[in-house]
Amino acid sequence: MKRNKTSIWRRTLSCLLMLTLLSVIPLSLVSCSGYTETNDGTLLYRSYRSDPDNTCRVASLVTSEDPETVVVPSTAPDGKTVIGIDDDAFNGHFANGDVSSGKLYAMQLPETITFIGARAFYGSSYLYYINIPDAVQSIGKEAFYLCVYLQTVSIPQGVERIEASTFWNCCCLTSIVIPDSVTYIGPGAFQDCISLTSVTIPGSVKEIGDCAFGKDTSLTSVTIPDSVKSIGWMAFHGCSALTAVNYAGTQKQWNKICDGALFNTGAPVIHCSDGDVAGELGRS
Repeated sequence: MKRNKTSIWRRTLSCLLMLTLLSVIPLSLVSCSGYTETNDGTLLYRSYRSDPDNTCRVASLVTSEDPETVVVPSTAPDGKTVIGIDDDAFNGHFANGDVSSGKLYAMQLPETITFIGARAFYGSSYLYYINIPDAVQSIGKEAFYLCVYLQTVSIPQGVERIEASTFWNCCCLTSIVIPDSVTYIGPGAFQDCISLTSVTIPGSVKEIGDCAFGKDTSLTSVTIPDSVKSIGWMAFHGCSALTAVNYAGTQKQWNKICDGALFNTGAPVIHCSDGDVAGELGRS
Protein backbone atom coordinates (compact mmCIF):
# COMPACT_ATOMS: atom_id res chain seq x y z
CA MET A 1 0.00 0.00 0.00
CA LYS A 2 2.88 2.31 0.85
CA ARG A 3 4.48 1.59 -2.55
CA ASN A 4 1.24 2.52 -4.37
CA LYS A 5 1.07 5.83 -2.49
CA THR A 6 4.67 6.58 -3.39
CA SER A 7 4.04 5.76 -7.07
CA ILE A 8 0.95 7.99 -7.16
CA TRP A 9 2.90 10.82 -5.53
CA ARG A 10 5.71 10.54 -8.08
CA ARG A 11 3.29 10.62 -11.04
CA THR A 12 1.52 13.64 -9.56
CA LEU A 13 4.83 15.43 -9.05
CA SER A 14 5.84 14.68 -12.67
CA CYS A 15 2.58 16.08 -14.00
CA LEU A 16 2.95 19.25 -11.93
CA LEU A 17 6.50 19.70 -13.19
CA MET A 18 5.37 19.29 -16.83
CA LEU A 19 2.59 21.83 -16.38
CA THR A 20 5.07 24.27 -14.88
CA LEU A 21 7.42 23.89 -17.84
CA LEU A 22 4.62 24.32 -20.36
CA SER A 23 3.48 27.49 -18.64
CA VAL A 24 6.81 29.22 -19.29
CA ILE A 25 7.15 28.22 -22.99
CA PRO A 26 5.98 31.05 -25.30
CA LEU A 27 2.79 30.24 -27.17
CA SER A 28 4.43 31.34 -30.41
CA LEU A 29 7.15 28.67 -30.09
CA VAL A 30 6.16 25.19 -31.19
CA SER A 31 8.49 22.21 -30.96
CA CYS A 32 8.05 19.79 -33.86
CA SER A 33 9.93 16.80 -35.14
CA GLY A 34 13.33 18.08 -36.19
CA TYR A 35 12.56 21.81 -35.96
CA THR A 36 10.99 24.60 -33.92
CA GLU A 37 8.69 27.35 -35.13
CA THR A 38 7.72 30.84 -34.08
CA ASN A 39 5.76 33.66 -35.75
CA ASP A 40 5.31 37.40 -35.52
CA GLY A 41 1.71 37.53 -36.74
CA THR A 42 2.75 37.93 -40.37
CA LEU A 43 5.55 35.45 -41.02
CA LEU A 44 6.26 31.95 -39.75
CA TYR A 45 9.89 31.21 -38.91
CA ARG A 46 11.38 27.73 -38.73
CA SER A 47 14.64 26.54 -37.22
CA TYR A 48 15.89 23.06 -38.15
CA ARG A 49 18.29 21.02 -36.05
CA SER A 50 20.72 21.05 -38.98
CA ASP A 51 20.71 24.87 -39.18
CA PRO A 52 23.58 26.86 -37.65
CA ASP A 53 23.02 27.80 -34.02
CA ASN A 54 20.65 30.69 -33.34
CA THR A 55 19.47 30.93 -36.96
CA CYS A 56 16.16 30.35 -38.71
CA ARG A 57 14.44 30.70 -42.07
CA VAL A 58 11.13 32.15 -43.24
CA ALA A 59 8.74 29.24 -43.73
CA SER A 60 5.48 30.93 -44.83
CA LEU A 61 2.96 33.68 -44.32
CA VAL A 62 0.49 33.27 -41.47
CA THR A 63 -1.93 36.02 -42.46
CA SER A 64 -5.22 35.21 -44.18
CA GLU A 65 -4.51 37.80 -46.90
CA ASP A 66 -1.23 38.64 -48.60
CA PRO A 67 0.20 42.00 -47.45
CA GLU A 68 1.05 44.25 -50.40
CA THR A 69 4.50 44.86 -48.93
CA VAL A 70 6.33 42.26 -46.86
CA VAL A 71 9.45 43.35 -44.99
CA VAL A 72 11.37 40.35 -43.69
CA PRO A 73 13.26 41.27 -40.50
CA SER A 74 16.83 40.19 -39.84
CA THR A 75 15.83 38.73 -36.47
CA ALA A 76 12.87 36.49 -35.60
CA PRO A 77 10.77 36.99 -32.44
CA ASP A 78 12.83 34.36 -30.61
CA GLY A 79 16.03 36.29 -31.28
CA LYS A 80 17.39 34.02 -34.01
CA THR A 81 19.00 35.46 -37.13
CA VAL A 82 16.94 35.01 -40.30
CA ILE A 83 19.29 33.47 -42.89
CA GLY A 84 17.02 32.10 -45.59
CA ILE A 85 13.70 31.71 -47.37
CA ASP A 86 12.57 28.10 -47.11
CA ASP A 87 11.45 25.86 -49.98
CA ASP A 88 7.88 26.75 -51.03
CA ALA A 89 7.72 29.55 -48.44
CA PHE A 90 5.55 31.82 -50.62
CA ASN A 91 4.50 29.27 -53.23
CA GLY A 92 1.18 30.47 -54.65
CA HIS A 93 1.08 33.69 -52.62
CA PHE A 94 0.93 37.16 -54.24
CA ALA A 95 -1.16 35.67 -57.04
CA ASN A 96 -4.33 37.75 -56.62
CA GLY A 97 -3.28 41.20 -57.73
CA ASP A 98 -4.91 43.69 -60.06
CA VAL A 99 -2.72 45.66 -62.44
CA SER A 100 -5.49 48.11 -63.40
CA SER A 101 -5.89 49.20 -59.77
CA GLY A 102 -2.16 49.03 -59.04
CA LYS A 103 -2.48 46.14 -56.63
CA LEU A 104 0.96 44.55 -56.88
CA TYR A 105 3.23 43.06 -54.24
CA ALA A 106 6.75 43.80 -53.04
CA MET A 107 9.18 41.88 -50.85
CA GLN A 108 12.08 43.39 -48.90
CA LEU A 109 14.72 40.91 -47.70
CA PRO A 110 17.36 41.65 -45.04
CA GLU A 111 21.10 41.48 -45.68
CA THR A 112 21.30 38.40 -43.42
CA ILE A 113 19.67 36.18 -46.08
CA THR A 114 22.11 33.66 -47.60
CA PHE A 115 19.76 31.38 -49.55
CA ILE A 116 16.41 31.32 -51.33
CA GLY A 117 14.88 27.85 -51.50
CA ALA A 118 13.32 25.91 -54.35
CA ARG A 119 9.93 27.21 -55.48
CA ALA A 120 10.14 29.92 -52.81
CA PHE A 121 8.04 32.35 -54.93
CA TYR A 122 6.56 29.83 -57.37
CA GLY A 123 3.45 31.27 -58.99
CA SER A 124 3.74 34.65 -57.25
CA SER A 125 2.34 36.24 -60.38
CA TYR A 126 1.86 39.77 -59.04
CA LEU A 127 5.17 40.08 -57.21
CA TYR A 128 6.74 43.02 -59.04
CA TYR A 129 9.72 43.77 -56.80
CA ILE A 130 12.16 41.82 -54.64
CA ASN A 131 15.72 42.59 -53.65
CA ILE A 132 18.19 39.72 -53.53
CA PRO A 133 20.76 40.56 -50.82
CA ASP A 134 24.48 40.43 -51.56
CA ALA A 135 24.97 37.61 -49.04
CA VAL A 136 22.79 35.18 -51.03
CA GLN A 137 24.85 32.25 -52.33
CA SER A 138 22.18 29.90 -53.65
CA ILE A 139 18.79 30.23 -55.34
CA GLY A 140 16.75 27.04 -55.70
CA LYS A 141 15.13 25.69 -58.82
CA GLU A 142 11.85 27.31 -59.89
CA ALA A 143 12.36 29.95 -57.19
CA PHE A 144 10.67 32.68 -59.28
CA TYR A 145 8.72 30.44 -61.65
CA LEU A 146 5.78 32.31 -63.19
CA CYS A 147 6.51 35.63 -61.45
CA VAL A 148 5.10 37.33 -64.51
CA TYR A 149 5.22 40.95 -63.21
CA LEU A 150 8.75 40.79 -61.80
CA GLN A 151 10.62 43.52 -63.69
CA THR A 152 14.28 43.50 -62.68
CA VAL A 153 16.56 41.08 -60.88
CA SER A 154 20.17 41.44 -59.82
CA ILE A 155 21.78 38.13 -58.96
CA PRO A 156 24.50 38.74 -56.36
CA GLN A 157 28.15 37.84 -56.67
CA GLY A 158 28.64 34.49 -54.96
CA VAL A 159 25.77 32.60 -56.61
CA GLU A 160 27.34 29.80 -58.66
CA ARG A 161 24.31 28.12 -60.20
CA ILE A 162 21.11 29.40 -61.79
CA GLU A 163 19.02 26.29 -61.44
CA ALA A 164 16.37 24.84 -63.76
CA SER A 165 13.39 27.12 -64.48
CA THR A 166 14.47 29.65 -61.85
CA PHE A 167 13.00 32.58 -63.81
CA TRP A 168 10.69 30.67 -66.16
CA ASN A 169 7.95 32.89 -67.62
CA CYS A 170 9.03 36.07 -65.86
CA CYS A 171 7.58 37.81 -68.88
CA CYS A 172 8.00 41.41 -67.59
CA LEU A 173 11.67 40.88 -66.79
CA THR A 174 13.50 43.40 -68.97
CA SER A 175 17.03 43.00 -67.67
CA ILE A 176 19.11 40.50 -65.77
CA VAL A 177 22.58 40.83 -64.29
CA ILE A 178 24.49 37.55 -64.21
CA PRO A 179 27.62 37.82 -62.02
CA ASP A 180 30.94 36.25 -62.91
CA SER A 181 30.59 33.76 -60.05
CA VAL A 182 27.96 31.80 -62.02
CA THR A 183 29.26 28.62 -63.67
CA TYR A 184 25.97 26.95 -64.63
CA ILE A 185 22.74 28.14 -66.23
CA GLY A 186 20.16 25.38 -65.95
CA PRO A 187 17.47 24.12 -68.33
CA GLY A 188 14.70 26.65 -68.87
CA ALA A 189 16.36 29.09 -66.45
CA PHE A 190 15.12 32.13 -68.41
CA GLN A 191 12.62 30.47 -70.73
CA ASP A 192 9.62 32.57 -71.82
CA CYS A 193 11.14 35.81 -70.51
CA ILE A 194 9.57 37.58 -73.46
CA SER A 195 10.63 41.13 -72.45
CA LEU A 196 14.32 40.32 -72.04
CA THR A 197 16.21 42.14 -74.80
CA SER A 198 19.87 41.26 -74.26
CA VAL A 199 21.99 38.86 -72.24
CA THR A 200 25.69 38.92 -71.46
CA ILE A 201 26.95 35.60 -70.16
CA PRO A 202 30.08 36.06 -67.99
CA GLY A 203 33.36 34.26 -68.55
CA SER A 204 32.80 32.02 -65.53
CA VAL A 205 29.92 30.08 -67.15
CA LYS A 206 30.79 26.58 -68.37
CA GLU A 207 27.38 25.12 -69.17
CA ILE A 208 24.10 26.44 -70.58
CA GLY A 209 21.21 24.00 -70.26
CA ASP A 210 18.44 22.94 -72.63
CA CYS A 211 15.96 25.71 -73.49
CA ALA A 212 17.78 28.07 -71.10
CA PHE A 213 16.62 31.15 -73.06
CA GLY A 214 13.91 29.51 -75.15
CA LYS A 215 11.07 31.65 -76.47
CA ASP A 216 12.63 34.92 -75.31
CA THR A 217 11.01 36.66 -78.25
CA SER A 218 12.47 40.15 -77.55
CA LEU A 219 16.04 38.92 -77.23
CA THR A 220 18.11 40.62 -79.94
CA SER A 221 21.68 39.94 -78.86
CA VAL A 222 23.60 37.38 -76.81
CA THR A 223 27.24 37.39 -75.78
CA ILE A 224 28.76 33.98 -75.00
CA PRO A 225 32.33 33.55 -73.65
CA ASP A 226 34.69 30.79 -74.75
CA SER A 227 34.59 29.40 -71.20
CA VAL A 228 31.29 27.72 -72.14
CA LYS A 229 31.92 24.03 -72.88
CA SER A 230 28.34 22.93 -73.48
CA ILE A 231 25.19 24.58 -74.85
CA GLY A 232 22.07 22.48 -74.48
CA TRP A 233 19.40 21.48 -76.98
CA MET A 234 17.19 24.36 -78.14
CA ALA A 235 18.94 26.76 -75.77
CA PHE A 236 17.68 29.72 -77.82
CA HIS A 237 14.75 28.19 -79.65
CA GLY A 238 11.89 30.56 -80.44
CA CYS A 239 14.06 33.67 -80.04
CA SER A 240 12.53 35.22 -83.14
CA ALA A 241 14.21 38.64 -82.76
CA LEU A 242 17.70 37.24 -82.24
CA THR A 243 19.86 38.30 -85.19
CA ALA A 244 23.36 37.87 -83.82
CA VAL A 245 25.30 35.84 -81.27
CA ASN A 246 28.71 37.10 -80.20
CA TYR A 247 30.92 34.15 -79.33
CA ALA A 248 34.46 34.66 -77.99
CA GLY A 249 35.76 31.33 -79.28
CA THR A 250 36.53 29.99 -82.77
CA GLN A 251 34.15 28.48 -85.31
CA LYS A 252 35.53 25.04 -84.48
CA GLN A 253 34.86 25.57 -80.77
CA TRP A 254 31.34 26.76 -81.54
CA ASN A 255 30.48 23.62 -83.49
CA LYS A 256 31.90 21.50 -80.70
CA ILE A 257 29.90 22.98 -77.83
CA CYS A 258 26.49 22.93 -79.52
CA ASP A 259 24.24 20.05 -78.53
CA GLY A 260 21.52 19.76 -81.15
CA ALA A 261 19.75 22.64 -82.90
CA LEU A 262 20.07 25.84 -80.87
CA PHE A 263 17.59 27.85 -82.90
CA ASN A 264 14.39 26.87 -84.64
CA THR A 265 13.33 30.41 -85.57
CA GLY A 266 15.45 32.43 -87.97
CA ALA A 267 19.16 31.93 -88.44
CA PRO A 268 21.22 34.44 -86.45
CA VAL A 269 24.79 35.14 -87.45
CA ILE A 270 27.38 33.72 -85.06
CA HIS A 271 30.28 36.17 -84.69
CA CYS A 272 33.27 34.02 -83.74
CA SER A 273 36.81 35.17 -83.05
CA ASP A 274 37.99 33.85 -86.44
CA GLY A 275 35.02 34.88 -88.54
CA ASP A 276 31.26 34.71 -88.87
CA VAL A 277 29.09 31.67 -89.28
CA ALA A 278 26.02 32.65 -91.23
CA GLY A 279 22.78 30.75 -90.82
CA GLU A 280 24.21 28.57 -88.07
CA LEU A 281 21.56 26.32 -86.57
CA GLY A 282 23.90 24.17 -84.53
CA ARG A 283 24.30 20.47 -85.03
CA SER A 284 21.12 18.44 -85.48
